[in-house]
Amino acid sequence: MHTPTAFVIEAGRFIPENWIDVIFNPSFPYRLVHMVLAAYLTTAFVVGAVAAWHLLKNRTSEPARIMFRMAVLMAAVVAPIQIVAGDQHGLNTQEYQPAKVAAMEGHFETHRGAPLILFGWPDREAGETRYALEIPKAGSLILKHSLEGEVVGLDHFARADWPNVPIVFWSFRIMVGIGFLMLLYGLVGAVLAGRRRLFEKPLYLRWAVLMGPTGFLAILSGWFVSEIGRQPYVVYGLMRTSEAASPIGAPGVAASLFGFFVIYMIVFGAGTYYLLRLMKRPPDTTAHHPASEGPIRTGHPKTSVTGSWTAMVFDLPTIWAGIICIALLAYVLFDGFDLGIGILFPLGRDKEERDLMMNSVAPIWDGNQTWLVLGGGGLFAAFPLAYSILLTAFYAPLILMLLALVLRGVAFEFRFRSEHARTRRLWDLAFIGGSGLATFTQGLMVGAFV
Repeated sequence: MHTPTAFVIEAGRFIPENWIDVIFNPSFPYRLVHMVLAAYLTTAFVVGAVAAWHLLKNRTSEPARIMFRMAVLMAAVVAPIQIVAGDQHGLNTQEYQPAKVAAMEGHFETHRGAPLILFGWPDREAGETRYALEIPKAGSLILKHSLEGEVVGLDHFARADWPNVPIVFWSFRIMVGIGFLMLLYGLVGAVLAGRRRLFEKPLYLRWAVLMGPTGFLAILSGWFVSEIGRQPYVVYGLMRTSEAASPIGAPGVAASLFGFFVIYMIVFGAGTYYLLRLMKRPPDTTAHHPASEGPIRTGHPKTSVTGSWTAMVFDLPTIWAGIICIALLAYVLFDGFDLGIGILFPLGRDKEERDLMMNSVAPIWDGNQTWLVLGGGGLFAAFPLAYSILLTAFYAPLILMLLALVLRGVAFEFRFRSEHARTRRLWDLAFIGGSGLATFTQGLMVGAFV
């Protein structure tokens, strides 16, 4: 998408020549390292914020001290590595997506000895960055490692190929600013730890609490730079976003988008609520759960945060049960519609009517199996015993159902690519057969369960 490689274009379609080269494309190692380090830093700052919050209440809490010490150590070590990795990623982007880098830096004109624009307001219409606060020649030094290196500006590209410059410009500065703030945080923490005063500075602990969500903000800003910066292309330099847009009407897109929004809000809302409850609970490494009391269950009322009825109702098993039920309900509603289309497909009177039936599935097709995977994965993670029992009991129909869903998916994708009527009829039969078999096996399992 960003650095496409190892493909040919045949009849307007991208055909991979080597999947290994497609995956390990020129920007892959830089993106991988940058994102993995970002994930470690984000986690470290959340852990550090939670530990600092508890240390402000109880400076002698040993578990909180351990958490905070580990978080500060992670920040001190990983933050400088991340800055170097980000610089290398930027040089790679300069090579393959120079228009994005020009927008990131706010450079509208190509020139040597380019300044580093710290702040300003990019004016796309005027073709300049207004009110710019600059460091002379520093832009060329960073991007070209030379004070007189030539930095390509947006004037090198047609205006139709420019991304949204203000969003890319400011998102990049938010990300970089947070990165250097993390570096400062880690260095100050390392100095305090060296002086054995890491837990004795309330101001530093409050700073740590405020830094808790910054990792998420930096990641979001980075993805804004990455994805908005490659516009107007969905495959950089080859396919515009307007060309990749589906011909589905706005009501169909809006309905599926609203469904995803509501369900994900419920799923992540429940998860966020439970995580906040765990963060509020003082860390304790001395908890003991005798074997005579039975197996340890996450969120068990005996180990809940409070003794209230809300703590018993909203324990982790209950939350996971709700998530699994929501996922299964979404699958039944969305994929039930698709399966119904497949079963009724033979009633299509001609090719045009069958094409219309198939296109009615498109708005929700790609997301259907997400709910099945979420439900199955949630059952495996939260209720492994129930998962093992159900999988053993329904092994044969489950395998048949999965094979039928795969057959149906392949038929859906290849039907429109068939150039001959005979081949298209074979894919139609595969779509009908896969839909019927999947429906039958699902009914079989529900009937046996009930």
